[in-house]
Amino acid sequence: MTSTVLFDASGVSDYWLAPHGLPGRFTSRAGLAHALVREAVSEGPVRTCLDMIRKEAFGR
Repeated sequence: MTSTVLFDASGVSDYWLAPHGLPGRFTSRAGLAHALVREAVSEGPVRTCLDMIRKEAFGR
């Protein structure tokens, strides 16, 4: 998972995951940890690379 700018937050916010091409790279450490655990325990196929961005970063 890629996230260029990590910041502290009190909890997990809404976020998007995509194979590539998300505009920006801002997410919280809590959000990144949540996404990593969610991907690790999911039943789906293993993805090799994901972009992650906090939805609030763009007011959506």
